[in-house]
Amino acid sequence: MTTPPSGEDQITIHGTLVWLGNEGILLRGEAGVGKSTTALTLMAGGGQLVADDLVVIKRVGALLYGSAPPLLKGILAIPDLGIFDVREVVGRNYFTPSSVITRCVDLGWVAETTDGECGAEFHGIRLPRTFRKLESSHETSVFSRGIDLVSVKKSETRFLMGHARVVASSRAG
Repeated sequence: MTTPPSGEDQITIHGTLVWLGNEGILLRGEAGVGKSTTALTLMAGGGQLVADDLVVIKRVGALLYGSAPPLLKGILAIPDLGIFDVREVVGRNYFTPSSVITRCVDLGWVAETTDGECGAEFHGIRLPRTFRKLESSHETSVFSRGIDLVSVKKSETRFLMGHARVVASSRAG
């Protein structure tokens, strides 16, 4: 969970990154497959959100570090709940600004491969890759049922207003 030095190669990918134990778990899969919901489940087990939807990956030496783009830091979007800042709604201990990426988990509706058959490669560094088949109906975790929906809506409103200001200022320039 250390912050990487700046100035190295970076790419931005569609995915979600969670720090759990001593692992940075990069969740990948098509839109709607359950990356954010899986992240919430991992958070219920002691994990910390690093990035949701977009993950900025930087190579520093032989390691890969992940973080969220500035506008999305701490933001989690769960279809059944809404868009919210985990730091405000569930607590700062469920967020970390960056982490080393140690594993890639591809989520999907059908089994594509068995664990360990191939790795995921970023910036020339190969990560262990596993595949998890999801059921067509997956619920948000029990953890999400304890989240105050009023707090979610307030956080969502602040995020959307901030996003609108960023979009408006980019158009004005």
